[in-house]
Amino acid sequence: MFSVCFKQDLLYWKFRVVTTILRYLLDNQTDYINFPEKMKNFSALFNTGLIIFASFVAPICVHAQIQFNEHVVTDEFDGVYDAIMIDLDQDTDIDILGAALLYPQQVSWWENDGNQSFTQYTISIAEQHYSDVDVVDLDGDNDIDVVAAPLLGSLVWWKNDGNQDFSEHFIENGDDGNLSVSVADMNDDEYLDFISVNYGDGRVVWYENDGNMNFNLNVLNGEIPHPRDVETVDLDNDGDFDILVSGEGSTPPNWGEIKWWENDSQGNFTMHLVSDSLFNARSVIGFDLNNDNFIDIIAAGEFGISWWENINNQQFTEHIVTDSLLYAMSVDVADLNNDQFIDIIGTSGSLISHRWWENDGNENFTEYTFGEEHPYGVSINVGDLDSDRDIDILVSLYSEDSIIWWENTSTNYTKEQDKKRFPTSHLTINAYPNPFNTFTTITVNMPIGNLLNLKVFDDQGRFVTKLTNDLYGQGTIEFGFDANNLSSGTYFVEAKIPGMQIITRKTVLIK
Repeated sequence: MFSVCFKQDLLYWKFRVVTTILRYLLDNQTDYINFPEKMKNFSALFNTGLIIFASFVAPICVHAQIQFNEHVVTDEFDGVYDAIMIDLDQDTDIDILGAALLYPQQVSWWENDGNQSFTQYTISIAEQHYSDVDVVDLDGDNDIDVVAAPLLGSLVWWKNDGNQDFSEHFIENGDDGNLSVSVADMNDDEYLDFISVNYGDGRVVWYENDGNMNFNLNVLNGEIPHPRDVETVDLDNDGDFDILVSGEGSTPPNWGEIKWWENDSQGNFTMHLVSDSLFNARSVIGFDLNNDNFIDIIAAGEFGISWWENINNQQFTEHIVTDSLLYAMSVDVADLNNDQFIDIIGTSGSLISHRWWENDGNENFTEYTFGEEHPYGVSINVGDLDSDRDIDILVSLYSEDSIIWWENTSTNYTKEQDKKRFPTSHLTINAYPNPFNTFTTITVNMPIGNLLNLKVFDDQGRFVTKLTNDLYGQGTIEFGFDANNLSSGTYFVEAKIPGMQIITRKTVLIK
């Protein structure tokens, strides 16, 4: 038992020192030119020591309910810091997009041939230390563009010409020190804007798109110490995107914070504190974890993962999922075991790096472990990578320069069985009840994981509201359409996935 704890502590302090150096450089505006090489040399010395110590230490073996098969996408992506699943070339196979923090600081994507054999293509190589990557159809031309957050320089996005040839565009007069980026229409003008956080000075900013891909910087009132992650989510269910941010602390009693900025739908924001108790809050997401139609908050911090239940009116109560996951780095949610309850998946810098927590339906969580031999995951992303109708897990591993995915083997359906379970292989949309009085549920079937844009128009073709514009996995998703403030009449719900036919569903509001 002692040897296991010792091995965990060695890895833990290795990663704490690396991040301390990173914070020092950002806080003190140090010259970065020689930083990547020094960082890799520093990491190599620690790895040598780890190999020596590891030879005396027995591994931990914990077996989860779900069996996962490990597949290496790459082990040569130096300093990888983020990786996500997305059908970038729109051929119905899920590809992988990644960003690297250290030299050569690439943004690359790996094309899936349909059998989960991947070919790497480089989008950009630049000395900017990419820490986060996202996708969106930014220019509305029905293909998927790429955006990244660099620690050096302002935000950058790459226009996809439809054949996965990308042209680079920088945001003029943008912030340095970007650690995370999100994309959403923040002021309901039908143009997608950028939102980012500055790790060094604690600022949260959004860049307003004027419709011609010119972006104006807006700084939000209120800071957060060393912000690590930013998400856009309609936290108060009022039909616009709010901003959710987690941040590491600096001095006691402020050890870390989670805050959200309430949007008035015109891009004016009011800050609210969710918590200042999660030590070094890093990764944060908004999701209705307990299926009560209120968006909850899930976050990873220094010693574990917690979730904050949205009781009503954005009053949050914290529930600890685990307080024993050292240096938790990233968190995601999905129904891993197909029991209709949302589970939690996380990765960290400790020896048992990757874990998932099974939800029993009452938000009591049972912990399981996978991928024990691959420590220090920095990002985790879930989706159906092999198109077998269950949720797989993708992890980026900074210390190994690797991207690895774990195949969920809980369901292996034949094509005939799959047709019975999922009879449609194309985008569909339904509304129930319809006609309706003030509220109806919009159900969308996603044939593949992709971006989904869902809007409502009146019978004159005028825009009414946006239900979502975000990335979703394969399967069925439900959205609430609240028409309490609308007049009786006919409304059309429009669903759009890049590269697919736009479909609409007629709904009738009767009051």
